[in-house]
Amino acid sequence: MKKQLQKRFSALFELYKSNAQHIEQYLSAHEYAEFLHENASQNAQKQISEHYLFNASLKKRIDDSLKAIEAELQKDENDINYAIYSEKITTAELALNELLENLKPRWKRVADSFIFQLLIVFLLKTFIFGWYCVPTGSAEPTLLVGDRILANKTAYWFSKVKRGDTVVFDNPEKPYSKNYFKALWQRFIGFEVPLLGLPEGPDNFTKRVLAIPGDIIEGKVEDGKPVVYLNGKKLEEPYVNPHPLIAVQKINGFIPPKSSAGKALLTIQKSPVLRTALGFGIGLLYFFSSFDLIPEISKTLSAVVVGVVTMYGAKMLNVLVKRKSENCNGHPSWYTYDPEKSYAQQPYYKLDEQEVVLNPFTKKPFFRNAQEPDSYDTFMRIRVPDNMYWCQGDSRRNSRDCRVWGCLDGSLIRGKASMIVYSINSEEVWWLFDILKNPIDFWTKKLRAERSFTVIRNDVPQTEQQ
Repeated sequence: MKKQLQKRFSALFELYKSNAQHIEQYLSAHEYAEFLHENASQNAQKQISEHYLFNASLKKRIDDSLKAIEAELQKDENDINYAIYSEKITTAELALNELLENLKPRWKRVADSFIFQLLIVFLLKTFIFGWYCVPTGSAEPTLLVGDRILANKTAYWFSKVKRGDTVVFDNPEKPYSKNYFKALWQRFIGFEVPLLGLPEGPDNFTKRVLAIPGDIIEGKVEDGKPVVYLNGKKLEEPYVNPHPLIAVQKINGFIPPKSSAGKALLTIQKSPVLRTALGFGIGLLYFFSSFDLIPEISKTLSAVVVGVVTMYGAKMLNVLVKRKSENCNGHPSWYTYDPEKSYAQQPYYKLDEQEVVLNPFTKKPFFRNAQEPDSYDTFMRIRVPDNMYWCQGDSRRNSRDCRVWGCLDGSLIRGKASMIVYSINSEEVWWLFDILKNPIDFWTKKLRAERSFTVIRNDVPQTEQQ
């Protein structure tokens, strides 16, 4: 115990000694106090005064504890009260740690807090729950465009992927970099950093698992309709979208693209050089602003952080500009449509007549028959290999899935789609834009409250139940 206490005391003394000058400079900052009393409000003066006195009391607590320890050490070894020795060391350690934390520049305290919170969010998002916005209608009617869903990434830690599971996975048509570190960046971070040569990660898809390793899957067309056979038995799939699809183009954003502001935003968003210049400029503006009282070196580091955040935030400027929505192929989106109901009374999407894409010759909407087979609905018998899965979207005429790119590698699966947290009838990236553009319609027409906090059904094919 004696050696342990001596080791703790030595470490404490060295830490205090190495920071003594910094502590004294802070607690004797007369110029700062004078500036504060001349320019600050009474409330600000009171707060800084209390902060100063509290830190001074911490220093006094440390000094008193060290003096008490030294007094104990001057006694004969048999007379030393090791309980007091230990108590004073603990008191001084706690006070010194708190004092050093309080003496950190404001940017460092904010940065430490931000980094810690970012780390927690990163760990939760990477290993526990993923947060996704459904961008297309490939999983209709189970999932709709605008659904914000949680994917449980722990679901397959202790169990295997099952038939009927709705899984979230990485786009298998966008391979990861062969460079190990770049591949890690793509998988766990995902956004592009051109200046460092770090590539963008793949998009995430959501599909239903029809076949697991060892199953035999086959696609046929019977009576003019596509059907799937699993292990020689025809699947009855009540979750498949039975409704036709209608072509829709919504208007997202709110700044006219031909306006000066719209042109400037698009120009900056498309140019890495201009994004870097914007970040540098905002960083300098922050540095030379006089609203903060932190030291020059701290302001420099803070300006760098502000500049970097601005630079990469500029990549999202295009979402502010008005634009027509389109799918990944640059074509209008396809939405589930009930022909027996009007646009405004649709059960899945409340449609505006101006959003519906018309055939320029017939002046009628473009439709797709959900039951009409496509070329890739017919595929030969396939035995699903180990750690591979066969997935298809519930809206078969609006889904690019295993029928196109083959079996899905299990290593690409991120988790199991578990819950719809909330749902908005919109393709806007940020729901705040919808509130700004439609402050009343957002709550009465766009917000699908009935879908919020609903568990995503993982319907098992009927052959699995037999």
